[in-house]
Amino acid sequence: TPHDNSPITQSESATLALPVDLTELLGTETLIYTRLAGQEVQGKLFDSRPVREGETITFRIAIGKAHIFDAKTLHSLHPHP
Repeated sequence: TPHDNSPITQSESATLALPVDLTELLGTETLIYTRLAGQEVQGKLFDSRPVREGETITFRIAIGKAHIFDAKTLHSLHPHP
């Protein structure tokens, strides 16, 4: 399925500076692997600039599109309609 890559505003997002563990170049985008609270997380970079492993980059997280789970129950924290 296509991803919504539309710009997000500051009020809809949060930023985190995290070190890059691994990158995977996929043509026009790069998958970036890092860790947050001991868990692997992935991000996409739609810029053609090279990213080095170990480099710290700032991720902007679209809060409304993030999949966040409770660590104890493993239930989604996304509000249900």
